[in-house]
Amino acid sequence: MKNGLMSTTILWVVLTAAALFFAVTRADKYLKIKAIDDCASISRYEVQEKPGVKVSMPIEDAYKNCVKEKGY
Repeated sequence: MKNGLMSTTILWVVLTAAALFFAVTRADKYLKIKAIDDCASISRYEVQEKPGVKVSMPIEDAYKNCVKEKGY
């Protein structure tokens, strides 16, 4: 009985640790994608080459600095 309880406890600890690891990994991935998206949207300018046609172009330095400031 004691071995069964100990095995179950160890299994729960391992499963909880694994779930926590994957949750933190996914959260970090989401935050990286969000940072890249935010930086891309604030560091661009639009050029209207023809009537009704707008071209969005990135400001490379501003984008790289923004991403670097966010830690990615």
